[in-house]
Amino acid sequence: MNKVDNCSSATPAIRLPQRLGRPKPTRQEPAARTVTGPMAEWIRRAKETPSVRHDLVEQIRAEIEAGTYETPERIESAVDGLLAELRDQT
Repeated sequence: MNKVDNCSSATPAIRLPQRLGRPKPTRQEPAARTVTGPMAEWIRRAKETPSVRHDLVEQIRAEIEAGTYETPERIESAVDGLLAELRDQT
């Protein structure tokens, strides 16, 4: 049996210092802010909007099935958006 500093094999060989006298850090909650004006209206509307707009999903599904969703204008807009995003990344 190997002993280090009078420790048996069941006790750790390294002892960590205790943090006596140091207060535990406390997490402060951010102060509440009152939002007014257009931003308040936007926040209110965002909270009222469902996370999934089922009506829009159904409309798009119907357009895809009918073959009317992919128009030249939408494809051009998507390509323009992708090119702009790629330009912004470089």
